[in-house]
Amino acid sequence: MNIQALNTQLCNVYKEFWQTTYSILPKEKGLSAPLFSKISCDCKQFFMMVGQQTRGWQPEILNSNDPDPVKCLMNAYECFKMGEKYAKSPFGNASKRMNNKLKSSGYGFIWSNIITADQALRRPDPEIEEIICQYGLLRREISIMKGQAIVFFTGPCYDNRIKSVFPDVSFTPIPLYEKYLCRLQHPILPFHSYRTYHPNYLRRRKQMNNILDHVSLLILDEPNKAL
Repeated sequence: MNIQALNTQLCNVYKEFWQTTYSILPKEKGLSAPLFSKISCDCKQFFMMVGQQTRGWQPEILNSNDPDPVKCLMNAYECFKMGEKYAKSPFGNASKRMNNKLKSSGYGFIWSNIITADQALRRPDPEIEEIICQYGLLRREISIMKGQAIVFFTGPCYDNRIKSVFPDVSFTPIPLYEKYLCRLQHPILPFHSYRTYHPNYLRRRKQMNNILDHVSLLILDEPNKAL
């Protein structure tokens, strides 16, 4: 797998998004920087965790007037090291647990969001969210990285956004965990695509380890369907 070539493709997509979409957004409304991924591991296949939106991502880069903000944001993502300093947060804890479960089988870990930026540390206003998402950034990331397993930690409140990003997507409840977990089916999504709740909600319901371990088993028990 040519990591440099994949990162070049990602960089080109992010530059286009910055120029055509992010640059026209009203920054005075408290928008964070967008989350731009960078692949730093050489692996056979990718597992992608998709969150809701960032929470105050990289304000110093937004205020720096750097001539190449896309490069800065991709490097910031790489330096973040998948939130290893935030391992005690619900999302950080979930990512660490999933990564530990899957990395021995050759999976590399990628983090993205259904909405690539936040507004004042929360979900953007509907009109701003629509502008952010109309570019289809997540779909392009998935097409480039060809993730073999994807888990959306977004909860049902973001199901309409998932449906707009992936028109005609279907949600099929997973037996034993119907209330918390479903499989997503769509032509551009891999077989192992699931939607569950945000880790903070799962932790409050004392279901986080159960759901993470069950998803890991689903992926590892049917590895050929992830290819």
